[in-house]
Amino acid sequence: MSYPAAYRDAFAVSAVGPQGRLAPYSSFGPEVAIAAPGGDKSQGEEAGVLQQTLADGSTTEAAFLVGSRGPSMATPHVAGAAALVMSLECPRPPPLKVS
Repeated sequence: MSYPAAYRDAFAVSAVGPQGRLAPYSSFGPEVAIAAPGGDKSQGEEAGVLQQTLADGSTTEAAFLVGSRGPSMATPHVAGAAALVMSLECPRPPPLKVS
């Protein structure tokens, strides 16, 4: 893990592929607080993440990017998880046990 994610008060994130294994481009280390789907196109185009965004030059027309990958694909998952934790009004949630 590198800085700024390695700072003590940062929330470090890693990305995993479709099988839940660390993606080859992802950050890793003891500082990682959560892992989220980020795609892994080394397993083929279908192992990417389907992303909905705006069409080029439009502020209203939707477009889809098929087979995207990267930490930015994991970001919405992490934001959702953080929102769920915050909705519980739990300032220090216990560590999650992932199977």
